Amino acid sequence: MRKRISLVGLILLIMMLLTGCGKGQSESKENILSESISVEVSSETVSKGEKSVEPSTESDIEEETPLHAYRQSDDGTWECDGYVYKYRLEITGRVPNSAYDTTYVFLSNIEDISFDRAWKAAGYSSNSNDYFSSEDAVCVGWERANRSNTDADYSLVTDSALKEKILADYEEAYGYWMWFAGSAPMDGDFVKEEEDCHYYAFDYPGITTMDELTKLLKTRFSDEIIQFKLEDEFFKDYDGRLYVMDAARGSDSSINHVDYEVYYDQGKKEGEIVALIYRQSFDEKTYEPYLTGEVDVEYILFTIQDDGAVFSTFPTIW
Repeated sequence: MRKRISLVGLILLIMMLLTGCGKGQSESKENILSESISVEVSSETVSKGEKSVEPSTESDIEEETPLHAYRQSDDGTWECDGYVYKYRLEITGRVPNSAYDTTYVFLSNIEDISFDRAWKAAGYSSNSNDYFSSEDAVCVGWERANRSNTDADYSLVTDSALKEKILADYEEAYGYWMWFAGSAPMDGDFVKEEEDCHYYAFDYPGITTMDELTKLLKTRFSDEIIQFKLEDEFFKDYDGRLYVMDAARGSDSSINHVDYEVYYDQGKKEGEIVALIYRQSFDEKTYEPYLTGEVDVEYILFTIQDDGAVFSTFPTIW
């Protein structure tokens, strides 16, 4: 059975600022997270069950994380921020880059909303057309399963060279991932305007077309993740040259640091990185950060191929 650390009070504050095509009310955070990768050196192979990642004693579903206050009226309708909605929808599915199922809670005047539309409208899309008007629907909260449903039981990697290689591949993949969040290298001398969006020539050695970008991404991501990331048209070809949307993103100021443990099955050539996310809060007077004692966990699944680790889930941690 999969082991995990108990979650206490998930605090998730991921806010994205997208210039031009982003959601208009998004704001960037001033506090940029720091990540630490801890390397453990040992001569033993330790079973996952012997580590500090324990089975959750809580239910398989976390309590709802509220985003907006709302209430039900006597006539059965729902009220939120001055708007009235006919329906309260709980929409469950799996975001393409996640190892978990998530349920998004919407108040809506639309009777049915697909999961694909729901997770995008919850704040993850860079396309303003994916969001609802306030009159139509609003995401008021979400719930996520506490555990991944993968049944694999991998062994802790204690070979320092193997662990460092897998984490190096993860760090490389993380850099590519952040291209889709506003950190892509671009040449400001070449710009294309499309509706309210600005695209700049992508400026990375050896990558000048969409085909070359896709080939590079395949060294670190599964086909499903690549399709998911590219379908949002964050990158586009213009006249045979690759361009990227001008965008910026905020950071999750509740993250103090992230530690990583690596598990692997040598025979199957597959494993997972367990990301332990240490939460912080801020002193009301000094605004100095302090650890809250809350530790969240994300599972990042991978297989080992010719070029190293290729990731089939890649949760957003920033």
